[in-house]
Amino acid sequence: MRTTYPNGVRNDQRNPSHWTFNLKATKDWDLGKKMRLLLSLEIFNLLNDGTERVYNDSLESGRRINGRNETAREFGRQFQLGARLSF
Repeated sequence: MRTTYPNGVRNDQRNPSHWTFNLKATKDWDLGKKMRLLLSLEIFNLLNDGTERVYNDSLESGRRINGRNETAREFGRQFQLGARLSF
């Protein structure tokens, strides 16, 4: 069992948490003659807009390494369109 930690506090080196919301919508059509069409739209990471985070001196948020402000960019929303034709 570990009793000493690098900075004196347990779990202080973890990444900040964040929420991920994904959406999926599907629509199924009967085309006749035993044929069906299914269309789907998926949106991954709906709440993320792909902005860049920069170190903030007043809030002391972000990363600063060796006196340099580091930036981090989260991947923005991603879309996927799918189609399936069954016969």
